[in-house]
Amino acid sequence: VLADNNRILLGRLYNERSVQNTYSYFGRLRALKYTNIRFAETQVGDSTKLDAYIILSKGKYKSITAELEGTNSAGDLGAAASLSFQHRNLFRGSETFTARVRGAYEAITGQGYSNDNYTEYGIETSLNFPTFMFPFLSSTFKRRIRATSEVGVQYNSQIRPEFSRTVASASWSYKWTQRQRAQHTFDLIDLNYVYMSNISEDFQINYID
Repeated sequence: VLADNNRILLGRLYNERSVQNTYSYFGRLRALKYTNIRFAETQVGDSTKLDAYIILSKGKYKSITAELEGTNSAGDLGAAASLSFQHRNLFRGSETFTARVRGAYEAITGQGYSNDNYTEYGIETSLNFPTFMFPFLSSTFKRRIRATSEVGVQYNSQIRPEFSRTVASASWSYKWTQRQRAQHTFDLIDLNYVYMSNISEDFQINYID
């Protein structure tokens, strides 16, 4: 992985763009904390050459984050909590795996909702690869395109006074940056499934019908 993201090649003339590209490529690897590149002159015969030293520092691979939040939707008070886990070197190639669990509750007041409430819980996972994952492409092309691949799966359940709903989705996408000026996203697969298991009579009449 480190060799594939290095753009300073043996025997080539010094090129500042190659140095900056190496910084940029290593910066995309979530397993690394920082990168430092320095050069030292060395005399070979009657020629002065450069030795390149690339110093890498790895970061913490695993992290857990907990979040609490309060909500106020048109006077309806609620609270939400989430727990996230992230592994930045899952297969020892700087692949980033993220999993997040979230739950929410909100007390709903108003006409017909005096004793009802809103609850929600969900889970989402994603796996990011620091390479362009696609068959029938050469390794040289994959390195040159400088793209990352990401697959994600989400599940969410919502129970409201007027309806109950389940939302599930799956996606496969590519992301890449063009000369640090523009970021592009291409969604190869984006599937969404929505199922309403319960619908109140008022909601059916006022909104669906």
